[in-house]
Amino acid sequence: MKFDLEDTLLRIEAILKENLNNQITTINTEKSDEITLKQVTADAYFIQSMNERMANYDPYVVCAIEDIQSSGLGHASSLEIRILAAICVSDQGEDLNISRRMLRYSRALREAFEAGWSDIGGISQRMILTSQIPIQFQLLDSGQYFRAVGVDITVGLA
Repeated sequence: MKFDLEDTLLRIEAILKENLNNQITTINTEKSDEITLKQVTADAYFIQSMNERMANYDPYVVCAIEDIQSSGLGHASSLEIRILAAICVSDQGEDLNISRRMLRYSRALREAFEAGWSDIGGISQRMILTSQIPIQFQLLDSGQYFRAVGVDITVGLA
């Protein structure tokens, strides 16, 4: 089977939809404290773009291509693609546990991919997963602040 950028992004989204909430539940049960991670609804996933829509979800997930490197000669070329999968959580400065919450979401993302690794099919042997540090950001033309944490998935496609 031949994989392209679209197929790869859709498989990453499918893995997250299938595994992320299970990992969130596992972490909530394991920790069993005052910090409870919210589940991600099926409509709260955005691929490559938010299509100029407001994300009226808390949390929501964005999967987007960050970088593409191409190499090859003539008819044979290969791509190395870096894709970000990030979970974004509203942060209006009221959650005293936001830093710990984001570390747990980071773990849930990583473990969701590890649980679904074989579901990626023929490209799983060419994938590298790298965790990212949590960041804070503000939506443009808005007073809303969010925290995000993600993983970079580096994939080689021939």
